[in-house]
Amino acid sequence: MTEWRENIITFARKHRDSVYINGPDRNRVALTFDDGPDNVNTPVIIDSLKKYGVKGSFFFVGEMAKIYPGVVRHAFDNGNLVLNHSYKHDNLTQKTNHQIQADLNQTDKIIEDIIGKKPALMRSPYGDTDEKVVAAATETGHKIVLWSIDTLDWSQRESDNIVHNVIDNIRNGDIILMHSTSRTNETAKAVPIMIEELQKRNYDIVDLETLLNVQAYQ
Repeated sequence: MTEWRENIITFARKHRDSVYINGPDRNRVALTFDDGPDNVNTPVIIDSLKKYGVKGSFFFVGEMAKIYPGVVRHAFDNGNLVLNHSYKHDNLTQKTNHQIQADLNQTDKIIEDIIGKKPALMRSPYGDTDEKVVAAATETGHKIVLWSIDTLDWSQRESDNIVHNVIDNIRNGDIILMHSTSRTNETAKAVPIMIEELQKRNYDIVDLETLLNVQAYQ
């Protein structure tokens, strides 16, 4: 993970207008959620965001969005961003340019059919991103948004660990990675605690469109 972090910082600098790992040095941060939707934890997270008047950014997997379109709509209707996280969560670096474009377009179509908007932001599964992925994303009208804080909610799953991994490391402009699936009960539990702690520290919690000053939809 450390090696990925070092490499992606260099890569993002090279592709400054196409790949983002954090926002400007202002007291704003973004909460982002990958791999959903599901019908248990994603709705709980959406409702927590609504309770605190906070907007999140959801990178949904296309095949899951097809299964739970109502949850996708619920996220969008509550002011959150609904974005592209590939169709089946495959490693895009293992695909051809044509296959990557087809994958992103397929996911865009599913999301657009549900919310009436086509995402302009995507996140590569596992964060695996190379020149080919950037080229395909650009050709399909997407910028790539990764992250600067990994909550490790996929390994250190207790809610206390998830919160501390953020609060102990938070900086201006951070993009915080979490997940919203049927397995992330602890993430759903951590979100309201995290929001309260960030707000105590005077961080403005915003969506990625606001944080990065980019268009979320095409």
